[in-house]
Amino acid sequence: MKPNHLKVVGLYVFSSLLVFKFLILASCEDTKIESPYSIDLKRLAVKELVIDSIFAVDQIIQLETTEESLIKYISKIFLSEDYIVILDVHGNSALVFNSNGSFVSRIARHGRGPGEYIRLSDVYVDFEGNTIYLLDGCNSKKVLKYSLNGRFLKENSIDFCASAFTRVEENCFVFSLPAANHFNDTIEYSAIVATDSVYQRKWSGMPFDKKWSGHTYLSAITNTIFSNFNNETFFVPSLPRSVNKVYKITSSSVEPFLEVNPDNNRKLSELLKKLGPKNNETFNQIQQSDLYYNLNTFHKTGDLFFFSIVKGHERVFIAHKKGTNDYLFQKYGTRDDHHGPLSPILLNEKMLINEIAPNLIRRDSFSLFNSIKPKLKAEDNPVLVTYIVKKSQTRSKK
Repeated sequence: MKPNHLKVVGLYVFSSLLVFKFLILASCEDTKIESPYSIDLKRLAVKELVIDSIFAVDQIIQLETTEESLIKYISKIFLSEDYIVILDVHGNSALVFNSNGSFVSRIARHGRGPGEYIRLSDVYVDFEGNTIYLLDGCNSKKVLKYSLNGRFLKENSIDFCASAFTRVEENCFVFSLPAANHFNDTIEYSAIVATDSVYQRKWSGMPFDKKWSGHTYLSAITNTIFSNFNNETFFVPSLPRSVNKVYKITSSSVEPFLEVNPDNNRKLSELLKKLGPKNNETFNQIQQSDLYYNLNTFHKTGDLFFFSIVKGHERVFIAHKKGTNDYLFQKYGTRDDHHGPLSPILLNEKMLINEIAPNLIRRDSFSLFNSIKPKLKAEDNPVLVTYIVKKSQTRSKK
C-alpha cells in the first residue's frame, strides 16, 4: 500500500507542476507586450525620395475663392469622395468644399453662446454621419457638432483642457492634454484622456513630469498629434511628453508602436530631465545639440511608414518600409519641374495631399499645372494635389 500511496502522491505533484507551468506560460502570453518597432536613421542607408516612385497623381483641385471661402492657412485636411474639410487655425474656422473644389460652407461662429467658440484647437470629421466635430479645448472647453453644410447641431462641455482630439470608436474619443487637469479633486499630469461619446472621462494615460505642465514644443504648425488609418489610431506626443515615439491607441489602452532613433532619444530624455520650462533657452539648447530630432507626423499604409522629422531648422519627409535596411527622404519644400514644391500631408492609408500656392504656379513652370495655370490668380486659395500610394509599395514581404 505504501508504494502505491507514494505513486499517487507523485502523480499528483507531477500533475500540479504541469498545471502550474501551463498557467505561468499562459500568463506570460497574455501579458506580453511587443516592443515598439525601431527605426535608427543613423544606421540605415539613405536614398532620395522621388515622388513618382511611390505615389501617382490622382486629382488636381482648385478650391473656389470668394471672400467667405478665403483660407489663411491650411493646418489640417479631411477628404472623402464627396467633400473636403479644412481646418484654418489662423482664420479660426473650418471650411467645407465639395470634391471638385466648390465652396459649401464656413463655420466661424466666435463667442461664448451656444454653437460658438473662442479659439479652435482641432477638428474631427465623420463623413458617414455628415458631421464635423469642433474642439475649443482650453477656452470654451467644449466640443461642438455641426453638419457639413454648416448647421449647428449640439455641443457638450469638457471638464479638462485639451489641445487635440480624435474618435477611436463610435462611443470613444481621445484627447491630447497640454496641461495639468483636475479630476475628482486630484491633479493628473497625463498626456491623453479617453472619454465616452458625451465626453465623460473613462481613463487617462501617459503620465508626464508636472514641471512641464502647460509647456509643449511643436516643431511645425502641422503636427498631426493623432492620425487614423484603416481603423487604427496613432498618437504622436510632442516634446517633452515623449521623445520621438508613436503610440497606438484603442478604446481601452495606449501602447508604444514605433520609435525613431532610440539611442539618441535616451540621451535627449536625460537632457530634458536636467532642463526645465523656466529656462527660456531650453528648446534652443535642444535644437542646437546633436541630439535634437523631433518627430511631428506619422502615417501608415501596410508595411510602409511615412513621417516627418525636424533636425535643427530642417524638416524632412521620410518613407520607410518595415523590415528593410534603408529609408527614403526629401526635404520639405523641395521642388521638381513637374510637381512643384512638396509639403505633403497624409490623409489616410492610401492617399497623400500637397498644397501649392497659386503665385508659385503662375511664376514657375511646373508642368503638372499647365492646364490650370492660365486661370489662376495670385490671391486665389491654394491648389490641392491628391496622390495615391502605388499598390506595388504596399505589398508586404513574404
